[in-house]
Amino acid sequence: MKPKVWEQRKLGDDLVSIHTGTNLLGSITNTGMPLIKMGNIQRGYFDTSKVEFLAENEQPDKADIVNYGDFFFNTRNTLELVGKGATWMKNSGEYAFNSNIARFELRNLDTIFFNYLYNTDYMTKQIHARAMGTTSVAAIYPRTLDSVEYLAPCMKEQQKIGAYFKQLDHLITLHQRQTDFYKKISFYYISS
Repeated sequence: MKPKVWEQRKLGDDLVSIHTGTNLLGSITNTGMPLIKMGNIQRGYFDTSKVEFLAENEQPDKADIVNYGDFFFNTRNTLELVGKGATWMKNSGEYAFNSNIARFELRNLDTIFFNYLYNTDYMTKQIHARAMGTTSVAAIYPRTLDSVEYLAPCMKEQQKIGAYFKQLDHLITLHQRQTDFYKKISFYYISS
């Protein structure tokens, strides 16, 4: 059997469009739709333990709603944190995203696979090299991302690799929860 070939590509060849999110403001006291902000994006996943909400009477544009499989990256942050990216792997239509975050529309790339590819050291270094600004406020402008290079297999292989790593992440999360549970139990036994 002939080995699968990974081809050298540039993001500009696979990037169809970039869309930044809503300018509507969120607050922890609001009761509307939850709002994904730059602090929610980690390297390869989203932390939704602390979110702000839109006002109940505010409805974001359809284009500013998060859907399963959307890949997002942080356009503004500190120099160290700008460019963080992750694929949304939760339900569609339940969150909006704000204007410091951009959604990539990609062709010829499975976004689950791209989540893991984007967060490799090789890609992260290229993204950070394009950051402009000071140590406290930096930005990455979409036009600078076209020349980011990577290797990618055919779509079928991307889907297999993405599914494998997603399942592995799920198992790690389950084991971490179990470990945390047992730590709590042992703490209660020790403190009683």
